[in-house]
Amino acid sequence: MAEGGHTFKGETEGKYTFTSNRYPFCAEGAPDKDWSLRSGMALVPFNGEFNRMMLKVTGLTVPRYRVAWMNQQNVFEEWHAYTAAELTEGIHLANDFHRNPFTLRFNRIQDLIYQKQTVEANETWHRWEAEGKSAKDGLVEYEEQRSAFIQSIQQAFLPVTHNIWLEAIA
Repeated sequence: MAEGGHTFKGETEGKYTFTSNRYPFCAEGAPDKDWSLRSGMALVPFNGEFNRMMLKVTGLTVPRYRVAWMNQQNVFEEWHAYTAAELTEGIHLANDFHRNPFTLRFNRIQDLIYQKQTVEANETWHRWEAEGKSAKDGLVEYEEQRSAFIQSIQQAFLPVTHNIWLEAIA
């Protein structure tokens, strides 16, 4: 989980580029629907206590700004408006931006973890018995699959380069 953030002096508008090794937990979905993980996160202090990815901007000269959080290719999903005071105090990127530059990679890692857990569940419940394999052969096969997923998960955790676009609102 992410804990950290970025601080920069925003004397000019424009794009600021960062590279992060820590990922925020990315929960998509409508914040006002009970089936959404994002709405459930509003019921507990998870984002505030464990999922902090903060942005602080100092030296601002205009009362209000628009902010976009973009990937390396400058693709963004949403803009948010903030006062200069809010930006100086710090905004919570992971909480405010539902889709962000980490979302696709986070979802890929989450999918790999799910696949690894499926292998582990099959191993726990001796799935090899239903497949007509010996315990030794079954364990070897499942451990090989599990190890391959662990390696894939570790390789998927790459630094993410992302951009913040800061624009004054007249």
